[in-house]
Amino acid sequence: MIGIAENIPAKEESYELHRLLATILSSNLEANEKLDIMEREYHILLEDDIREEVEEMCNLSQGIKEKAYQNGYELGHENGYESGRESGYAEIIFKMYESGLPIEQISAITKLSEDKIKQLLKGVSENA
Repeated sequence: MIGIAENIPAKEESYELHRLLATILSSNLEANEKLDIMEREYHILLEDDIREEVEEMCNLSQGIKEKAYQNGYELGHENGYESGRESGYAEIIFKMYESGLPIEQISAITKLSEDKIKQLLKGVSENA
């Protein structure tokens, strides 16, 4: 088993294969940097088809990185929106409760369960 770190290891004879694999699979290096290392350090003759494959691999890893970023952004946005909405509910419910409305009536108005209202009231009072 070979672990591939984010940065390629230093060039040492005992780690040549590890460095070569890390170079090829690196998401931090551009295709031309990978090709340069492969030619210069490992004396690999790079024909056009190999160059194209390395560039395709780089584009693939960039696409994966962009998709992961977009998914993370959407999930964070969704969670933030949900959290904000719940926080808004909690403040409104707290004001109704503070005004003297019973939990049963607040439940009927908001269409939230009494347990959920109690949970939100507890959260607001803990943060106050």
